[in-house]
Amino acid sequence: MHVSLLYRLFRKLGILRGEDNPYYGVSIPRKARFPFSLLEFSGILPLFLARFFKRLISDYLVCDRGALDFAIWVSATLNYPEFLRSLLGKFSLSLASREKPILLTAPPDILMARSKTPRAFLYREHVFYEILGKYFSRCVIDTSELSPIEVVARVLKCVGN
Repeated sequence: MHVSLLYRLFRKLGILRGEDNPYYGVSIPRKARFPFSLLEFSGILPLFLARFFKRLISDYLVCDRGALDFAIWVSATLNYPEFLRSLLGKFSLSLASREKPILLTAPPDILMARSKTPRAFLYREHVFYEILGKYFSRCVIDTSELSPIEVVARVLKCVGN
């Protein structure tokens, strides 16, 4: 929350304008990427803790974003692939391996048609999902030609129900 407010403030004040993070229209300078990754982590830490406690009482956790998404978000929006080799990046990927997320995806051309995200950012983000999804997700489901009910059926098959 506080990171989002900071990015919104930057956008309002015209500070750090750029396309690395198209959702806020900012680009963080290379030297400031590590401190901003710490800031991003401080914002996601309460969610990680809440999920940890929820997992103690449930076998499955249904949510739209997880540790893998966070690692990719920081890497893509800060244009900082080195984040994945940092202590926080490794920690996030470790959590992702425990979460065993189900990745819903589509080819870049279909994603372009579905969103207003700039092409360069979308491709950068897609590459992260493509590579990391192979190693950290339980399964990858291509939604490009599936109806919502077919996606649900594939998700249930993936979790074994």
